[in-house]
Amino acid sequence: MGLVIALDISMGKSYKVTYDDQTCLSEGEIIHNKEGFKALLRNVLERAFLLARGRKNAFQKIIFLLHSKAL
Repeated sequence: MGLVIALDISMGKSYKVTYDDQTCLSEGEIIHNKEGFKALLRNVLERAFLLARGRKNAFQKIIFLLHSKAL
């Protein structure tokens, strides 16, 4: 199945779990403030970088998509 980042979104705070196939890589609470969302973005970018390492074109596409969206 590959890498999955699942979010359980609620009022005021949310929860994130990251899986690689059946292995839980990380889990934790996301606080709904600037620092919490920055931490979530950093985690997603780190996972994307690890996936794209050695696949330069894929990583460049990810960066382009992130910069083309208003965050």
